Amino acid sequence: MAAPKPTVVPLPGFDKDSDAAVLRKAMKGLGTDEKAIINVLVCRSNNQRQEIAAHFKTAYGKGVGTDESTLLEILCARNNAQIKAIKDAYKKTYHNDLESDLQSETSGYLKRTLTGLVQGNRDESMAVDAAKAKNDAQTLYEAGEKKLGTDESEFQRILVTRSWLQMRAIFDEYGKIAGRSIEESIKREMSGDLERAYLNIVKFARSPPEYFAEVLHKAMKGAGTDEDRLTRTLITRSEIDLGDIKEAYQAKYEKPLAKAVESEVSGDFKKLLLGLIK
Repeated sequence: MAAPKPTVVPLPGFDKDSDAAVLRKAMKGLGTDEKAIINVLVCRSNNQRQEIAAHFKTAYGKGVGTDESTLLEILCARNNAQIKAIKDAYKKTYHNDLESDLQSETSGYLKRTLTGLVQGNRDESMAVDAAKAKNDAQTLYEAGEKKLGTDESEFQRILVTRSWLQMRAIFDEYGKIAGRSIEESIKREMSGDLERAYLNIVKFARSPPEYFAEVLHKAMKGAGTDEDRLTRTLITRSEIDLGDIKEAYQAKYEKPLAKAVESEVSGDFKKLLLGLIK
């Protein structure tokens, strides 16, 4: 498997004090030096940006922005360590447990699925067990297409706990058994938010770059642009696989990602996002 291609990497010789001072100077007084702000933010890793933000708040008594991530949208596309970081950040920001809030805001198998995801107990081994893949595929078939009604608990158990690589093998075996893709079966057997949750997990398991290319496309599709989703995706993936996402976007939508973003946003916001995409 080819190594992921980030577009942003940590800056050597990083100095949070100096960067915070640059931002303070750029935002102080009449007008704002947007170029200075952009030069700092797009050339630092996310961890470095968080260090700058923390130091800025300590030194100058205020924050430099608020991270309002849509947690429910991204839970299916994070590894165990990232899930733990999300839970910790949520607790620190909202003074509540993410799991408790999910349980109070959702119901049924959607609640069980999201609660399962935030446990952060997904198998992360790189080995694929072909025999177990066949067994799981058969279990999914018998829990859905083969019977009247659907046993959502089996879908939840497998989709929430199996490794991403193992799920690809499961989906391949499922196609042979059911005569249709797992995506088709989910659409036939589920509905609403639960259907969307399972499809998101399947899409991410098949190809993270294609999954996020679709997320970005939806953020820019139709009237208006979902700037929060657009910004969140570009920032969180810039140090992981944004280079791969750019390639997937070009292949799927026959348009460079930078061109698509350029046509949807303007001004300094555009410069910031294009600086991440490079």
